[in-house]
Amino acid sequence: MKKTILSIMAFFFTLILVGCTGLFPTTIGISIEAPNKTVYILGETFDATGLKVQSYNSNGDVKDLTADDYTLSNTALNQLGAHTIRVKHNHFEADFTVFVKESPNLIKMVYITDFPATVFYQTVPTSETLELDGLFLTYLTANFETVDAPLSDFSFNIFDIDLADSGYSVYAVNISHKTLEGISTTFLIYVG
Repeated sequence: MKKTILSIMAFFFTLILVGCTGLFPTTIGISIEAPNKTVYILGETFDATGLKVQSYNSNGDVKDLTADDYTLSNTALNQLGAHTIRVKHNHFEADFTVFVKESPNLIKMVYITDFPATVFYQTVPTSETLELDGLFLTYLTANFETVDAPLSDFSFNIFDIDLADSGYSVYAVNISHKTLEGISTTFLIYVG
């Protein structure tokens, strides 16, 4: 008799649980629409404006999720190229891709547009006495635009070059950007 009562109770309990699953729907998946901005300049901060995340429930309901309902991973935009960002809600995940590119104003190189008026000297000049009148430098950017480069952005170092039988002592003037590594150029001066 006890077994019968327990079996009947278990049967009714199962019916109640099955009947209540509509009251407690579970998430069966998520969907996402990418945010408004999907192209970034290297170093920019990710902007989730326009990101739409929805959950699909076992009872057929679709729910718009807020930023508090999901997590985003891999949002540091510190490498060039395609960048996958993952959205996670409970144990469901979805990805979207953003693209990271160089700044179009990124300086790629510097070159001499006009040489200084004075390249012949009686004695070897120092960085401080080097005559720079007439020297014009130009930056080349990542998108191939040219921009005037102020001389104040650069340091000047003079190095001896051994060129036999030239009649002059030849020196190289290395022009190096003060803060951008690898941005430099050189011109020659003559002493004699």
